[in-house]
Amino acid sequence: MRGAKFSEAKKFYGDFLLKLDDEDFRAKLEQMGDDGMKTQEYDDMVDLAREFKAQLVGILFEYYGKDHRIVRAILL
Repeated sequence: MRGAKFSEAKKFYGDFLLKLDDEDFRAKLEQMGDDGMKTQEYDDMVDLAREFKAQLVGILFEYYGKDHRIVRAILL
C-alpha cells in the first residue's frame, strides 16, 4: 500500500524536475522581478509542489500517525 502511495509522490516530484529541466519552461520562471511568478508555468510548479507535499504528508500520517514526534518535527 505505501509503495503505491510513494509511487504517486515520486511521479509528482519527477514531473517537477522534468519541468525544471526544460529550458523554455525554466526561462519563463526566470523572468525579472515578479514576472516569472505571474506565469502559468509558475502556477503549474506550485500545483506540483503542493501535490507532492500532500502525498508525503499522507504517507507520514499513515505510517506514523498525526501525533508522532517525527511528523510534528517535519511539519513545523
